[in-house]
Amino acid sequence: MRTTTVISSGCDGPQRLVPGSPANVPCACPFCHASFPITIAVTALAIRPIPTPAPMNAQYSTPPLYALRKGLRAWSLTYRGMQANLVHEQGLLFVASLLLDPPQEPIHALDLIARIPMLYRRQARLPQLADGATGKVARDDILTRLQELSLARDDAEILRSLIRKERELEAILDSETEIEPVKQEALRDLEAIAEYKRLHARRSRDNAVRAADNVRKAINRFHSRLERALDFDGRPHPVLRPFGEHIRQFLLHPRTRCPGGCFIYEPPEGVVWRG
Repeated sequence: MRTTTVISSGCDGPQRLVPGSPANVPCACPFCHASFPITIAVTALAIRPIPTPAPMNAQYSTPPLYALRKGLRAWSLTYRGMQANLVHEQGLLFVASLLLDPPQEPIHALDLIARIPMLYRRQARLPQLADGATGKVARDDILTRLQELSLARDDAEILRSLIRKERELEAILDSETEIEPVKQEALRDLEAIAEYKRLHARRSRDNAVRAADNVRKAINRFHSRLERALDFDGRPHPVLRPFGEHIRQFLLHPRTRCPGGCFIYEPPEGVVWRG
């Protein structure tokens, strides 16, 4: 019995096989154990090139110089290419919102607070909320403003009804035919409406002022900790202190030019923060 087969290169039989040349190899039948030779034609193994991975996006191929990323218990900060960790606190949330999404114009503290859910959504890589009718993505702070606008419409309707009631009561007071008890009742109602308007306007104004004060204090506390930050050797921290100076120069200092209760971040040229 003689046969011809093909094996890949690199196999070791009774003799070393050279690709491209035949070789006689003894073989035994597995049933009768009779010996017979076989001729093996050795061919070279086809070498396939190893596929190279596709080049990564240039955005992620190089480490960022400025990045701020929230973890489970701490924030990861990259400032001028150097890394450090930050303990989570409320002021850091407001600073991160301004750094990662700088507003074009000064925004009020209420708007800054409303942007915090959007910041959490971005840091967690969650999909943005979309309008069910149009399919367009809506920002969380816009949704909050829409809710405030709805409440404002309700307040405006109440205010319009009060104005109409005031005119009716003033007409009663100016009437020469109304009796005195009716005029006294109209005067009491008019005073009650004036008191309601005064308290309602003061409450709205106080809430806005209180929100701006809380945001300002939280940012100042965070900045103060950065200014006092030390490394493990007790020396000024090489990352946190320069980051604090950056916050003072480009976030706290421009705020002095903003109207009361507003905040803005004006980054220098070439500074782009990534989350």
